[in-house]
Amino acid sequence: MQDHQQRMSGSQRRLWWVLFVIGLALSLLMVSRTRFDGDQFNMLARGWTLAFAGEWLQYGMPTSAGGMSPGGLQSLLVGLPLMVWADGRAATLLLWLMSVVGYLLLDRAFGPALGPRGRLLLALFYWLNPWRMHYTSMLWNSSYMFFFGAAHALCSVHMRRARRFWPSLVMVLCVGLGLELHTAALALAFASVLLWWRGVIRVSWWGVAAGCLLVVASVVPWMAAVAARPDLLPGGPGFPFRNLVLVQPFLRGLMYLLRYPSLALPSRVYDLDLAPDGSADDALSSTLQVILVGLGWITVLLPVVAYRRFLRAPRALLRRQPSTVGRRAWLRQYAFWTLAGAVVAFAISPTSVMFWQGFPVLHVAVLPVVLLVQALLRSGRAVAGRRAVAAVAGTGLAVNLLIGWASPMFRPPGPLRSGGSGTEASFVRLLAADHPMFHDLSLHERCGLVVVDQGGWMPDLWRVREPDGGTAASESPHHQ
Repeated sequence: MQDHQQRMSGSQRRLWWVLFVIGLALSLLMVSRTRFDGDQFNMLARGWTLAFAGEWLQYGMPTSAGGMSPGGLQSLLVGLPLMVWADGRAATLLLWLMSVVGYLLLDRAFGPALGPRGRLLLALFYWLNPWRMHYTSMLWNSSYMFFFGAAHALCSVHMRRARRFWPSLVMVLCVGLGLELHTAALALAFASVLLWWRGVIRVSWWGVAAGCLLVVASVVPWMAAVAARPDLLPGGPGFPFRNLVLVQPFLRGLMYLLRYPSLALPSRVYDLDLAPDGSADDALSSTLQVILVGLGWITVLLPVVAYRRFLRAPRALLRRQPSTVGRRAWLRQYAFWTLAGAVVAFAISPTSVMFWQGFPVLHVAVLPVVLLVQALLRSGRAVAGRRAVAAVAGTGLAVNLLIGWASPMFRPPGPLRSGGSGTEASFVRLLAADHPMFHDLSLHERCGLVVVDQGGWMPDLWRVREPDGGTAASESPHHQ
């Protein structure tokens, strides 16, 4: 009997629980230490407006193409937790809980095809992945995409052999509601079309119609808001297929798919400060940063090898498969066409591809690595493979601990220094004016905020509008 057809042994089940609990504990530590920057303040402003001012805004966050994302879902996801606990971390806890549910959905969806070893490797390369751990432990609208990507995957599994109403409906909701939070959900939209076109999933058109009806109903209030304020519609610079024309942004998007299963996180994540109350850039922190950045790019070699192996038989991935195809072969096709959907989204994006645009498919980006390592463990090099996996697990846990303690989004703000350097200087610390939200949610203390006469920042909802449509306060530092 093949590995993926077996049930977990007692020792394997205990190991899975150990990995799961470690991930829970580490991510909860990060949530408890999370701080807030410009994007987070903008999200909290929408939630505060619902929870404290009683107004449900029918538009979300500013988009890269200008305007605001449609719908009032963002206000609900932030505002409802604030009604229970008046702390910015309340909304972060909900996001964290959604990420936990998302992983359990993935384990349920992929477990039968991956088998016991594959489930453990999925826990290692996805659940304990520093990319996922970092971005689902901080409040950020693109971080919701991990949950929607996982729910989309489970729907795909249920639509593998038959046209089913409810999975089809939920898949449409994953795309539609996801787009209300972040345009990165376009990757799921194109993946859905490609999966249906190649026969990887069977679609119930009644379910699709019902899902579309619910999505349209959710944005009807936004349409009314747009009629009153046309500036809510996107209208910024850029053009479709810009990234294919310029090439480099498109190649960068492809590179992100290779970076997701590795330790090559954005440079700001590794801008560590082990003692934020002391010197700004101590030697140990700087040395660790150099080591982690170098180690991160070295670990990209594993995904490169895994993707080369994954794509070595393209005809099997491209051809349409009958509904009776095995779980393993189906999973490979699902992964291929979902990644293809992300590539299409990268290509047509009117703005440069950024790392968060692949978050909806990060669970798929790690699958080639899971399949490669699983094959190595089944081979004659099993002992060496186990040692390598143990080394990867230990390194990943150490990196997660360092991030949770000293990375910019999880360390205390430290003293406000004039002429400071590094990411601490780019954090929102200076406010153009005070506002009740900063007191109601205890943000002054957690983020070290100071009100100044000139050069301060304010959330986009409360900036002074100028006649040309601009704002008097400066924009938020972009989270790179």
